[in-house]
Amino acid sequence: MSSKSDITPSILKLRELREKLCSSQKEWARAFEVRDFVICELGCLHGMIADESIDRKDCLKKSKEILDHFLSISQESGEQ
Repeated sequence: MSSKSDITPSILKLRELREKLCSSQKEWARAFEVRDFVICELGCLHGMIADESIDRKDCLKKSKEILDHFLSISQESGEQ
């Protein structure tokens, strides 16, 4: 039979691994949210570019909105 002192390091390690896994899952979820945003926005921008009735300024505005979104994400995560 194991003593409490033998089990404690294992429990602490399991807690550490659980926290790391939960953190990774949040990061993956956020990455997929960004991916979905990019695909949706690029699809919309492509449609705007393909539609000759859409003013070029509107396409430029849309592309700036996409870039601004990424800049805000970078600033939130501390990237440069």
